[in-house]
Amino acid sequence: MKTRMKQLAIVLLALFLHAACNNAKKDKDVIKIGAILPLTGDLSSYGVDTKLALELAVKQKNNNGGINGKKVVLVIEDSKGQTKEASIAANKLIIIDKVIAILGPITSPEVLVIAPICNKNKVPLISPSSTDNAISNAGEYVFRTINADNIETQAFAIFLKQDLNLPKIAIIANQATGTLSYATSFEEFYKKNGGTILNKEIFGENQIDFKNVIIKQLSSNPDAFYISGVSMEIGLLIKQIREINKTVKIFSYQSAEDRRVVEIANEQVNGVVFSSTTLPDSIIGSARLNIVDDFMNEYGKKPGIFAAEIFDGINIIMNALNNSNDSNKSFIEILKTTKDYNGASGIITFDVNGDVHKNIAIYQYLDMKPILIATVTNNSIQKVAILK
Repeated sequence: MKTRMKQLAIVLLALFLHAACNNAKKDKDVIKIGAILPLTGDLSSYGVDTKLALELAVKQKNNNGGINGKKVVLVIEDSKGQTKEASIAANKLIIIDKVIAILGPITSPEVLVIAPICNKNKVPLISPSSTDNAISNAGEYVFRTINADNIETQAFAIFLKQDLNLPKIAIIANQATGTLSYATSFEEFYKKNGGTILNKEIFGENQIDFKNVIIKQLSSNPDAFYISGVSMEIGLLIKQIREINKTVKIFSYQSAEDRRVVEIANEQVNGVVFSSTTLPDSIIGSARLNIVDDFMNEYGKKPGIFAAEIFDGINIIMNALNNSNDSNKSFIEILKTTKDYNGASGIITFDVNGDVHKNIAIYQYLDMKPILIATVTNNSIQKVAILK
């Protein structure tokens, strides 16, 4: 009996070693790139669209021979938009899946939590949407394809003060790091430009009834609201503000362009003015038009918010991997020196902090569609249309 058990153990060990060798051989034939996205939960609308963009980019790359003949394999983990889940996902992707780079996460708190993990393991991280100013100092392996929020809020504050000369604004903001930093940054720059912030109300996550906060803010007679939160919260805030007051102006930031805002607020969204790093297709040109056409052909719809940014991120990684094989520079060295990349989200150059500095667009919702009002380049405003 003991002899048979011993023989069985030897056979099982041999099978395990054979499988391990086969897996190792398979891994040599592919290049694994990881992604951490909110595929479920309140932020899933962001995760679904960015996932589709990643899959499209990888499909196109593999159809063109992959990276130096190797197939690119995506390994995607669902963070649910939570820092704990993001941390678990980062460790899994790096230690078990042995990915060469990671795309995402969507939120700033998630990025700040997993940045030390990526830096320690020397695995580059490119986020398409995290804007917190603190990410600029998150480490040498952390990059993003979207502006830090101080670039966007400074441009928006200058535009509002010069174009509308509104002296009194009330702020309503989510307490989460990424969204609160937008409100705080806007407050700072609006005051510097001579504007007045009456007060700032902070709400907790998962809040859906804002009427008491809105009524309290309206008692100070603001000329406008500046609201920050995730797209669902922005949609609810717009809807509830308009139910109470039909005329007060409403301003917001990039998340206001998400289609979910219109789905929630419907026609109440009309008149809302917001800033964004998403320039119109006509301004960006062929790189944007190509992804729009490819998205329509592949999925039957246009790319959603942050899809272009993550599409650029993974293509920059794959290009750096290709180029590192053709030069004496390492993959990370080439990644760090990315300059004037003509992407679907605009021209991308990483500075020493892994940040980008893109032009800012100002939009206003009319007939439930965002209409370009102005662009801002180095704080210089170029008006395209007149605010309604």
